[in-house]
Amino acid sequence: MPLNDEETTALETFAALGRQFDYGPHWLGRPVAKASSEEQALSDSEKLTGPDHAKTLRDVFRVMEPRFARIWERDEGCLMALAVRLEVRLHSEGVAPYIQRAARGAGHWKDGWT
Repeated sequence: MPLNDEETTALETFAALGRQFDYGPHWLGRPVAKASSEEQALSDSEKLTGPDHAKTLRDVFRVMEPRFARIWERDEGCLMALAVRLEVRLHSEGVAPYIQRAARGAGHWKDGWT
């Protein structure tokens, strides 16, 4: 199903906002990627971007919610199964120490984790 005019405008607005908060310490995706809920993502985004930009994000999410809901409904089972497999792998013997170091912020990449 093609995007309607409101969705197109919302995504263009989101793209413009994303350019203002490019990848790095103030990357717009940072609060979303680490959030455990939509509300946490929006709250953390507001701390990063300020209230005006947070309102813009809320408006974009509101416009896109029906489309996201359709995608989630269709793919939820596969995504949940993948999440379980990923969780098991992340806690496996060969990977867990690296994940723990990265989570502590102590590790960095240079010819392997150190």
